[in-house]
Amino acid sequence: TVDPCPYMSIIEMGASSSSCPDIWAVRIQWELYRAKEEKDEVCLDKPLVQLVGCLHGDETSGVHLAIRMIEECADLEHYPEWWALLQHVDVDIIPCLNPSGLAKRTRRNLAGRDLNRDFTLTASPYGGDHNPVQKETQLMMRHCIARPPLLCAHLHGGATVVCFPYDWEQGQPCNEHLLFQHLAQSWTASWTTEQKRAFPPHGVIQAAEWYPVWGS
Repeated sequence: TVDPCPYMSIIEMGASSSSCPDIWAVRIQWELYRAKEEKDEVCLDKPLVQLVGCLHGDETSGVHLAIRMIEECADLEHYPEWWALLQHVDVDIIPCLNPSGLAKRTRRNLAGRDLNRDFTLTASPYGGDHNPVQKETQLMMRHCIARPPLLCAHLHGGATVVCFPYDWEQGQPCNEHLLFQHLAQSWTASWTTEQKRAFPPHGVIQAAEWYPVWGS
């Protein structure tokens, strides 16, 4: 647990099922605290960065990483890099999007669906999961619509790699390809040479070039 912080708030997104706990987000907004302390107007146009853990219930490292980030944000005196970031952006951290899968340590949710193939309104050309979208997916979509993030990272387990958009068609880089590639390389900048060798090239790959999926 983390002691309450004046710049943190918990957003209850809702329950994925009657037998599972709520999905929740921690929103970190240094601007609210600053404005209150300085009796100043609140700047409401800061971009939102979103970090999401545990789309797959058997990939628990994302949950641990998300919780670690929350703990660091609650202790800015010892983690000044977070303080510097929060001067420019607000942050949403969702530790676990798949609580039913996490409880059973299974990739899929209680209904047997892979949430990382569920974010789509059309049937997948690769087969597999299709509509209707799962409750967890609906909650996440609703949360993003309420305040759209500028940047979102999903925290998986397994390969040591940073994938960047998009992942549904090979050989079709988007207009923002170089920007996404730069952001992915920035994430791996502090990796050791050994970590970067774990998955070529240098730990960064455009997702569809690894393998194409639909609905991630």
